This record gives sequence, C-alpha cells and structure tokens, in this order.
Amino acid sequence: MAFAPKRKEIEDFLGPRALRPWVDALVKLAPMLCEHYNFSRLQWVHFIGQIAAETDGMSLKNLTENMYFTSPARIIEVYSYRLGKALKTPQYAHFKTREALARYLVRKPVELANVVYSNREGTPPGMGHKYIGRGPTQITHLNNYLAVGEEIARQPGGAKYDLVKNPELLATDPELGIRSAFADWKIKGLAIPAEEDLVDVVSDILNTGNANDNVKPHNLAGRRRWVAKAKVVWPASSGESLPKIDDPIVMVISGVRINRMLRKGCEGDDVKVLQTRLRDLGYFTGLIDGKFGILTERAVRVFQSEHALEDDGVVGPKTAEALNSSAPAELGERETITAKDLKKRGSRTVALTQRIKRLIEWVLGGTVGTAVDTVTGFGLVENIVSTGERIKSVTVRSVELVAGDNSTVVLTVFGIAAACGVLWWAFDRIEKYRVEDAQRGAHLGK
Repeated sequence: MAFAPKRKEIEDFLGPRALRPWVDALVKLAPMLCEHYNFSRLQWVHFIGQIAAETDGMSLKNLTENMYFTSPARIIEVYSYRLGKALKTPQYAHFKTREALARYLVRKPVELANVVYSNREGTPPGMGHKYIGRGPTQITHLNNYLAVGEEIARQPGGAKYDLVKNPELLATDPELGIRSAFADWKIKGLAIPAEEDLVDVVSDILNTGNANDNVKPHNLAGRRRWVAKAKVVWPASSGESLPKIDDPIVMVISGVRINRMLRKGCEGDDVKVLQTRLRDLGYFTGLIDGKFGILTERAVRVFQSEHALEDDGVVGPKTAEALNSSAPAELGERETITAKDLKKRGSRTVALTQRIKRLIEWVLGGTVGTAVDTVTGFGLVENIVSTGERIKSVTVRSVELVAGDNSTVVLTVFGIAAACGVLWWAFDRIEKYRVEDAQRGAHLGK
C-alpha cells in the first residue's frame, strides 16, 4: 500500500510561511499521486524534503529561477562549469577568463540564462532564457519540459499541457506545479536512490542531472536538513511511543552506540559525542567537556525546534536520528541579526547596555565634554556626540594629554573622560558579544 501523507503533517512540516495555494494543491494531489507512483515512506520524505529545499518551505511567491545576479563571484560559484564551456565558443572566447565573462553577465539575466541553458537538451541557441528552472523541482531545458508535460497527461486526472509553448505555467499554477514535481521525480528515476536513503545522490540527480560529476548541488546542506526534518514528521514507525527517560535504550549518534537518553545533568563520553555533533551542525554547546549543562540543553532545544521535534532538551531515538541525518545549519536570519533585533525580541541585556551607553555619551557630551573643550580647546563634544566609536580614540587622546600635564584640573577632567570611555567600550563589547551569541545560537535572544 502506497504512503499517504495527511494535511496536518504537511502543514506542520512546511510551517506557517508556506503559501496556502501551494499547500492546498499538495494536500489535494499528494495522496493520489503517491498511490499512482507507489511511493513508500522513504520516497515521500526525500520527495517532500527536496521540494521544501527548492522552494524555501513553499514560501516563494515565484517558483521561477532567478537569473538576475549582482555579483560576478556568485555567478562563478553557481555556473562555473557553464562559463568555462561558453569561453570555448566564438561568441564569448574574447573574454579569456571566467571572471571577465562573469563581470559582463552581471545584471543581464536573459543573456546569462542563454549562456547556461542554450544548446543543451533540446534548447535552441538563444532560447535558454525561456527554459530556466520552474516549479517545485526547478525543471529546466526544452526536452525536460516536453517530457514532464507528457508524463502529467498520464497521471490520474491529468491533462495535456503544452509546456514547451507555455513553460511559465509550472511556476504560476500550483496544481500543475505539484503534478510536474511528481512527474519529474518519475522521469529522473529518483525512487531508487530514495529507497536507499541516499539524500546526496537524490540531490545530485534532481539538481544537476548527474550523480557522477564533480558539481555539487545547490544548497546541499539545506536539502539534508529538510529531509532530516521530514523523517521526524513521518517517522519509520509512527505508532511507536518514546521510551521513558529511565528505560533501557540503544541509539546511535555519529556512529557511536549510546545506551541511555541524554538530558541535562548527564556526564560522560556519550555527552561529548552529542556535543561534538551539535557543534558540527552549527549549534553552540559551550565546551566539549562531556557535561550536559544549560548550553548543551539550549543547543538541543534549538535543534529540536528546527526539526519539528518536541523541544524538551532530551535526546532520544527521534532526536538522534535527526542529528545523524541533518547537515550544518545555514545561519539564515541569525547571520544578519542586530542588537536592534534582539532588543525588539525583549533582550534585557541589550536594552540595558544601550541605555548605559546613551547615558555615558550624554555625560561625555555634556558637563565633562564642555570641561575638556574649555581646558584643551579641541572640540571633543562634537567628536564624541557624532559617534560612539570615537569615544575609544578620545580615551586614548585623554591619556596622552594627562601624561604630559600635571594640572590637577586636567587630570580630573581627563580621568573622568577616560573612565567614561572605558565604561562605554565595555558595555559596547557586552552588546556585541550578545549579538554574536545570538548568531551562533548560544542563547535564545533574551
């Protein structure tokens, strides 16, 4: 009997950011098409994991490949091989290097698409821009659009679509887009590597078309993480209840056999294995010391919450399976998080440091600053108030002046100014460390 995913499972997996029309289409068609293609549970978790990776959890409003690049380096990173092939053609041979050609192709999406996709798999010269990646599995090239259209017509309830003439339909029609993903899966023979649980091979074939070349599929880590999350939502034995904390248990993390549930207070080499795996996946645990403390618990909780697990901080079989299957986390929004973001989330530490810094700036820009200006006449008030970063240079200048003058007034004024500068710098560092901790996941932003 074929695997049949349920609406709530799909919604829980994709999360609240998923666009409703695409979720509804998937919920409507998945059970029927899973039966038609005889999907097993393993096929389904790989299928939905790959789709989620391609579409950012079905949250993208436009499922059309973006060929508008603003950076030559990014063009080289994604299309290095194709740039090399283009340099061998008369049209682009005069650029000599990939770097030169990439610079030329910046902000030229149509020409870049023609470089990447023309003269391949049935796509005529100068028509690559028409057959760029579209739909949940980012189908490319004329021959693939043709084959997918023919396969959709064979599906239950399917119809004939001229996708060669109207390729944009895969990105704008949710039901057709979902049908195309199942058709693409069938055409590329992905059932075999999925049944063998080979996420990297599935990713290679789906994204690059060749599992035997040296080209790494786009967002491989993201693909591994989404598939790992799918395995949690659709476990191998969904009716199996978790053991109690003190029950005998056997699980494996990073190839090491562990004979107990791991939770706060545990100590030993098995905790080191856990901490090492969490660190390798990008979750902050503090020292790899074999002591399951508050930082390790927080890392486990963050990992669990990102993989649809109950975030209780206890590592059991389901969490262990997800740890083994997942890949290093891309920081995403954490990478660009700011002190302002943390303050909005209710961080008392950041709010306090900012208030103290403003108070110090006010003191330096007020009475003390005026006194310094009066004594020295080199306008510290304007310099200090303009930016907090200049306070550090002001502190250094203050110390230099004091060293050359025995005046009690100068010593007092500059002593206060230097103390204020040091305090400002200290609280600024606290704020920066808090932001860095949030980026690494060392705390939850409070």
